[in-house]
Amino acid sequence: MNVKFSIIVPIYNVEEYLEECLNSVMSDEYNNYEVVLINDGSSDRSAEICKKYTEAYPGIIRLINKENEGLCIARNIGIKEAKGEYIIFLDSDDFWERNILVDLDKITIGKADVILGNGFFYEYGDLYERRSHELEDVFSKSDSCEMTLIKFLKSPYNGMTVWEHVYRTDFLRKNQLDFRPGILHEDVEWTYKVLLAANSFDLFARVYYHYRAHRMGSITYAPDFSRWKMLIDLCEEWFDKQESISNPVLKKRMMDRLILECYQAIKSAAYIDKAFTKDIQEVIISSYFIKHPIGIKNLARSLSIRWFGIRFYFMVLISYNNLKKKIKKIYR
Repeated sequence: MNVKFSIIVPIYNVEEYLEECLNSVMSDEYNNYEVVLINDGSSDRSAEICKKYTEAYPGIIRLINKENEGLCIARNIGIKEAKGEYIIFLDSDDFWERNILVDLDKITIGKADVILGNGFFYEYGDLYERRSHELEDVFSKSDSCEMTLIKFLKSPYNGMTVWEHVYRTDFLRKNQLDFRPGILHEDVEWTYKVLLAANSFDLFARVYYHYRAHRMGSITYAPDFSRWKMLIDLCEEWFDKQESISNPVLKKRMMDRLILECYQAIKSAAYIDKAFTKDIQEVIISSYFIKHPIGIKNLARSLSIRWFGIRFYFMVLISYNNLKKKIKKIYR
């Protein structure tokens, strides 16, 4: 029997969460899947835990040990090594609801390139919330690919994370959809490429994924200047790419989403070492987002950075985020 699902689990120093992650998969009643563990040079007990599970589930769990090169390269190895018809990415500090593969198997009958999914998340370590809206309130299975993209970019549904969706393995390989190493928020850049390349979509309406957002020690928690600068460069690159989109509605939706992503990237710079403040200011002032603001809100952001400087803007931003955390904890 051909393997239906390859579950790719990149691992780096997650001994506290890894067993919960793997147990959530191995407790599934479905049995036509494999788990590919990619130990990215962990220095804690993660490798020991991986070995224990590999020995407990021979023929189902495979372990690949490698030197530390980062999440993108680990995921790329997973795509290359996968034997399944479909690939699912599972971060090693996250976990699934029970028995999701049984339900997901029914959706794969349509052989879609991408199956859009959904999840929950833990914000700031302990706050438990729904991540997004019901998929069936946003998408329709009868939508064309172009209409699905338009709705995807327009809706409150924020599906720009790798782990939310399921991907047909041959589709990823034929389109050479690898992750670009060394960048911050690699999920966004990769998801754009995947969505624009896909010729068919389907929906998996069940909310199944539990994501720990802003976990201390995670790769994306504390950006450094060089990786942040690469993210801004990618935003600029995608601003250029969207010019080639012929559908005016899709083009506008893409532009709106890129502006949002660029703004999120600028916000993340507030947590970079203050020694880079001058360099950050120069990058932001020369960015497309600041030079060509669209809408009143973006114009206000642009003018505040230009008039008061990036240091003042970051001070206000951090104060606002801290206040928001306190309010969430009070009313959770």
